[in-house]
Amino acid sequence: MAGKPLREPRFTKAVRALHEQIALAAPVAIAVYVLGLFHALGGGTDTGSPLFLLWALAGGIPIAVLFAYRVMKLRLRGRNLAGSTA
Repeated sequence: MAGKPLREPRFTKAVRALHEQIALAAPVAIAVYVLGLFHALGGGTDTGSPLFLLWALAGGIPIAVLFAYRVMKLRLRGRNLAGSTA
């Protein structure tokens, strides 16, 4: 069994393909969220109210922090991969 490679089931291939599609769609989803947030902040009668701003920040800050974490993680991974090949 040591020298024989394991065959990959169809389910695993389907899950891998789905994850690749989701990874490609993530930047689009973030861009749509940011545009929606700008639209909400720019229009409407209650845009300047403290409660609206509180809710916008309560939803926007965690998303911005997690997005920055994801970008930094990808940059560090790319840097580590580039350094290991040299």
